[in-house]
Amino acid sequence: MNLTEYVRRKALQAAYTELCSEQIIIPAAHWKEFEAWMTAPGREIPALKELAESLPTWSKRED
Repeated sequence: MNLTEYVRRKALQAAYTELCSEQIIIPAAHWKEFEAWMTAPGREIPALKELAESLPTWSKRED
């Protein structure tokens, strides 16, 4: 494993640990709004679609 991969894995582990240790409290008054947001179908965001379909910077070759 190279240094970049090691740092990436450690960052992901730290983020996962942090997120799992947090408690999210949603007030009862906002529960229906939250539930509607969670169950709504996903929407397409053109900029994200374009980004997902492009090659990562590190894999582009300069000729």
